[in-house]
Amino acid sequence: MNYTKEQLIKIDSNLLSVNIKAKEVLKVIRDGSEISNKDISEETNLSKFVIDKCIAAFVGCGLITTIADGTTKYYRITEEGEKILNINREGK
Repeated sequence: MNYTKEQLIKIDSNLLSVNIKAKEVLKVIRDGSEISNKDISEETNLSKFVIDKCIAAFVGCGLITTIADGTTKYYRITEEGEKILNINREGK
């Protein structure tokens, strides 16, 4: 996916509807290397339910990719996910 700046701003705004800490979850995924749901939970202190909601939104928007090794799912941020995390630094 290749979002415009306006689309990224709207997605950024919509992430608040998922959870106020959604971008914190995305930052943890960015900072980890192929991080698992359990690792995200430990880093953010959020429940599995909240993390699953955030991850579903991120995957749906193309902000992260899912990697499955047969027993565990890992997550990696995409270029679009990086853009979302940088959108506030650039200004709206």
